[in-house]
Amino acid sequence: MNNIKNWIGSAFLLFYVSLFAYIAKYTVPAGDDFVNYLFFSETFSVIQSVISYLLRIGGRFTTMFIVFFGYSLGVLENYHVFTPLIIAFSLFSLYFVVTSLFSDIKVSSKILITLLLQSIWLLIAIDLSQTLYWYSGIHYYWTCSVLLIEFALIVNIYKGTRTKILLCLLGALVFLNSGASELSAAYQIPVFAGAALITAASGNKKCSLYMLIMLLIAFIGLGLQVFHTAHSYRASEFLPIFGPNPIPKVRNLMATYRVGSIAGLITSFHFFTRPLIIYFLLLYMPIISDNVKQPRFIEKMPFKFKIWHIYLFEIITACCFQAIGGYSMGNALYLRAMAIVRFTMTAQWILFFVFLYRNSKFIEWIRNIRIYRYKGIILLICLLFNINFSNLIMDYRIAPEYTRQLAERNEYLEQQKALGNLDVIVPPINVAAPRLFIGDMIPQRKKPFEQDYSKYHGFNSIREEDPIIAMAVAYNEEIRRLKEAADAGDEEAKLFFKTIEEEERTRLMLLGSLVQKGSVGAQYLMARYYDSSDNLTSQYITKNDALALEYYFKLADKGYRPARELLWTFYMGGLKTDRDSDILKWGLMSILFGL
Repeated sequence: MNNIKNWIGSAFLLFYVSLFAYIAKYTVPAGDDFVNYLFFSETFSVIQSVISYLLRIGGRFTTMFIVFFGYSLGVLENYHVFTPLIIAFSLFSLYFVVTSLFSDIKVSSKILITLLLQSIWLLIAIDLSQTLYWYSGIHYYWTCSVLLIEFALIVNIYKGTRTKILLCLLGALVFLNSGASELSAAYQIPVFAGAALITAASGNKKCSLYMLIMLLIAFIGLGLQVFHTAHSYRASEFLPIFGPNPIPKVRNLMATYRVGSIAGLITSFHFFTRPLIIYFLLLYMPIISDNVKQPRFIEKMPFKFKIWHIYLFEIITACCFQAIGGYSMGNALYLRAMAIVRFTMTAQWILFFVFLYRNSKFIEWIRNIRIYRYKGIILLICLLFNINFSNLIMDYRIAPEYTRQLAERNEYLEQQKALGNLDVIVPPINVAAPRLFIGDMIPQRKKPFEQDYSKYHGFNSIREEDPIIAMAVAYNEEIRRLKEAADAGDEEAKLFFKTIEEEERTRLMLLGSLVQKGSVGAQYLMARYYDSSDNLTSQYITKNDALALEYYFKLADKGYRPARELLWTFYMGGLKTDRDSDILKWGLMSILFGL
């Protein structure tokens, strides 16, 4: 009977996970996908591109090898493939861990636990748009799977299973994972240091020596990341949140400590208060204690773990991760990097309660509380009514229209290329599925993605602009040229200029009616007419910065990106308003998260 329940539960969870994989059919390349591809296209050689990248830009040799290797296989033309592959790899790593820890349970139970853990992983994951559905950010997801495989290998080496083969595999994974990101490189240090101490305490000196060798490999990989010259390059792209940028000349350790402590505490607060699934997992403690034997060496430890120890260790982990961001960029970690932080904190939380914290009174208390009987129903509610799944269902509704608009844009670009027009203006995508669309043409500081997007598609420039604004700008430029010609004495220009003046009055009346109807493009255009710093002018509109700001704030409140970017530019230029905190929030969201 239990076996049948396991298979039914597995079928439901497999369908749940499949929904996250299937929506990848709507994903498209964006941002760094074009940047990295153009870098790769200089040689079209994977090895040469990796070496060139290491010398010029960054130290993530494993990540860039996989990225460039994917380009050589045509991943940008088959963009929907990599997400299901990454989820499959994640399932494999989880099953390997479950098999290593729970070797005595049935296969159906192992599959059920694997799918349950994968579902929980998707439930608590942060910023799936940039960690699961974006090729250039996917390393933040598969790095977690590699960490799981490393843990499973440690368990098997401790058991004495095929030690030599597993040691070679573990050493290779440790070094390669060090080249995936600074976070994975750093996290391996406490993992193997702890493994060495635990195995030494248990009397397995040989295994402890193996772990020390892995620790040395991890330190070498971390050194390649930390002392790489890329940090000065990357630091120049980000705004220091907690003080002066410590990277370009002198590594200011005080700034690192400040970022680590403040951002680390904020991260810990979010972890302990937001993901209710973390506390829900404790409902399964009685079942785990009944089926999982506590290792003998833990029973021999001179002290017993308490709940506050687990909380303290989680807080220290969050602070250390954020300190890495402070050291390498002078900032708190950006959102997609937080995926690794959330994953490791959750994995630690589960392992600590499963193996280190075995308080019989606590377990009995859980067994006796009323909600323990309804843990299956609570699990279903957590899976179906969490933010990631709700957003996924919303994206399924939006995605077809989003795909249609992208197809229309691509068709228009092909038409313009055939006509020989290599400088093109395209309308913005106004229906975008948040999990799938991170902005393929976002102009960020020191990274004008439009240029890379344009080169990839074979154009000199492709700009995204509202048609109303584009027409008005072009019209205004034409009027300026006519006025200069008329002032120079051109009689034909004078005659034509008089006619245009009448048309301009009519056009501004139409613009006013569109503003009243709530047209976002018209309101933004009107704000630019009022803005004294903008060269868009009309003899019938007097410049008025107060009115311009009023329009910009209205548009920014609606989420209109160009208005937010302009307000951010004004703020950085020294403009002070009573809504500086909102401008700062919008600016940081754009710089750090591309929103």
